[in-house]
Amino acid sequence: MVLLSNPPKDGATFFNDVWGWEDGAGNEYAAIGTNTNIRIYNVTDSRNPVKLYDKAGGNSTTWRDFKTYRNYLYAVCDNCSEGLEIIPLDSLPQQVLRADKSKFLRAHNIYIDTAHARLYAVGARYIPNNSNLGVIIYDISNPAVPQFISRFDDGKYVHDIYVKNHIGIASSGNSGTYVYDFTNASTPVSLMGSEIPLSVYHHSSWQHPDSPYIYSANEVPLGIPMQIYQIKNGSLVNAGSFNEPLISGASNNVPHNPYVHEEKLFISYYEDGVQVYDVSKPKAPTKIAYYDTHANVAYNGYYGCWGVFPFLKSGTILASDMSKGLMILGLDISAKANDILYLSEPGAGFCVRSKTNMYKIAVDNSGNITQQVLAQVPDATLIHNANIKADQMVLTAPSGGLYEVKFDTLSNQMVATSLPALPSGNVITIDKSLYFDDIYTGPVFQTGPRRHRLRVVNGAQSFLKME
Repeated sequence: MVLLSNPPKDGATFFNDVWGWEDGAGNEYAAIGTNTNIRIYNVTDSRNPVKLYDKAGGNSTTWRDFKTYRNYLYAVCDNCSEGLEIIPLDSLPQQVLRADKSKFLRAHNIYIDTAHARLYAVGARYIPNNSNLGVIIYDISNPAVPQFISRFDDGKYVHDIYVKNHIGIASSGNSGTYVYDFTNASTPVSLMGSEIPLSVYHHSSWQHPDSPYIYSANEVPLGIPMQIYQIKNGSLVNAGSFNEPLISGASNNVPHNPYVHEEKLFISYYEDGVQVYDVSKPKAPTKIAYYDTHANVAYNGYYGCWGVFPFLKSGTILASDMSKGLMILGLDISAKANDILYLSEPGAGFCVRSKTNMYKIAVDNSGNITQQVLAQVPDATLIHNANIKADQMVLTAPSGGLYEVKFDTLSNQMVATSLPALPSGNVITIDKSLYFDDIYTGPVFQTGPRRHRLRVVNGAQSFLKME
């Protein structure tokens, strides 16, 4: 991943959560919290963000959280008295439209089930009895004026929640992770739960959109891996865990907030920055990209990347670093399944790594696939382990001839076919070789409904089937 821009801190000393939004004209925005303010930037030009809004909150606080629905931003904070703030995004720099303080003054997090226009506030101090247990539910079908529906409390503190189609996954701190049915918001039903792993703080979770797997970050104590749950036979069962610290041999890195988008799991990982995993195999996440927002030589606690937002249509990735503020990131190259990826430089190819060597894979003048060990990184377009997937991949031989490169499912190897001309279509042209800088990560070949990732293992090309 690469850093596209990092706006000035403008006097802020601490930053917390980040969220994004796109208007009907395709303009993109980022909202980020500081200890005192809410800031909103236009990030349509990701290399030149423009600050549109910088509103001082009612209190100085460590925790702010944001979500959007239609053209409104909803904001809460913890250890404060600002309530549920509602900011119209289509009329900035207009100030807060409304601050609803009727049910709570402080909340730790909010989540919006956009398909059903419901907002869920958790970790909130419910005003009638000042309790901070459970969930407060609003109807936001009129987004400017949320209507209180109900409050649910089964005795567990809910720190964060993910809701889809009324099914909520509650990260309940030291109590565990639990799943609820909020279809009838007045009488929610507890469906299942898990206290695995034990004696840790279940911080936040996100479900894989196409499978019954849930990725959960456990924040306390230091060094607890990401947990994978599976919803199976009416229970939430252990499906594995994973942890890949950037510092070799270390173990005290800490995941904070996970999000799944387009078969990729994005995690704000405190001192390990933004971590990106391929979850096309949901039980076996594979790290494909990262950006270390907080350089360090040892893990010392809770510093660095607080939040990440990967859902903008442009592919721009928003991250918040606690000391550096808004960091606008990008994967160097992104190709969709119906694109043609064209390496126009004669002799250009894919540069991939194994555990011991780096290899350049290209096409010679006769259309043969060649593999060359490299002593150093070439003058290449750095990919930083992003997945490259295209319907067609075209390489240029040293003589200038064009070859389409495909994965042949019968021979289980890569083959090249001569082309008289560049095919018509949406062509992404790269004028240098492509370099993938993480071990065993290479381009993804689309063959009908199947996808295979090229790797070099022990000097031999192999192809990992991605299900």
